[in-house]
Amino acid sequence: MTARRHDAGMTLVELTVASALALAAVAALTALFLVVLRARGRAGEAAETVVSLAGTIDQIARDVRLAGYDPSARGLAGIVTPTAQSVVLRADLDGSGDIDTSSEEQITYRLNAAGDTLQRLVGQQNLPMLSDVAAAGFRLHYFDAQAAELDPTVAGAGDRVHLVTVELALRATQAHGALRMTGGARLLNR
Repeated sequence: MTARRHDAGMTLVELTVASALALAAVAALTALFLVVLRARGRAGEAAETVVSLAGTIDQIARDVRLAGYDPSARGLAGIVTPTAQSVVLRADLDGSGDIDTSSEEQITYRLNAAGDTLQRLVGQQNLPMLSDVAAAGFRLHYFDAQAAELDPTVAGAGDRVHLVTVELALRATQAHGALRMTGGARLLNR
């Protein structure tokens, strides 16, 4: 008569197969985690870009609303040298009756020489506001009191402006796709 053998545990082959399956499951979960982490990072960068774009349009709108502020009523021009891709905004913030061009009383919006960064020049200080601007991605449109679009190249157009609209477009980058946003503001001092 032969004695019966009772196996108490797993064989080496069973243990190796179980370890390989567990390792494959951990590797799959780690890969999934990394994919989700990268996607969240890209989504965060894209959201940050949208917020920057909206904030830039909001800043331009606030400056446009303030343009022409003239507490001394001397008839200061609020919009000077308007073009489709730049504008100079003026406001007599200190009530002196004159515009100090080296202070916050004169603000210029324009693209840099390379044409890919929107700049805000406050007095003599150059502040880059937004980068990755698409070719022809910064456009300004000017409207009179009857909402008729003005040609900014016509002499005296800046004196008739009551509404300014802004179009901003960003080119696609690794962080975000191409984005476009439009906003506008009425001059409060007209």
